[in-house]
Amino acid sequence: MIQEKIKHIIAKNLDLQVPLQDIRIDTKLADIGISSITFIKIIVAIETEFDFQFDDVNLDYGKYPDLGSLISYVQFKVNE
Repeated sequence: MIQEKIKHIIAKNLDLQVPLQDIRIDTKLADIGISSITFIKIIVAIETEFDFQFDDVNLDYGKYPDLGSLISYVQFKVNE
């Protein structure tokens, strides 16, 4: 399941202050401590896990205000 894999990737790249099961699809990335720098680390891990490259235009941290928007993009790329 893409959502669970992404949550685990996030957990591996952050010292989460909230339990993994409390991270919902509408959780704001900034609220769980994802900065622009940690965002890039997470993107690289997602690209490796799902074997695709983010389009350059979609590497903008601002395009993903919450977990759901990031999951939607990954699902789109995986199903391409």
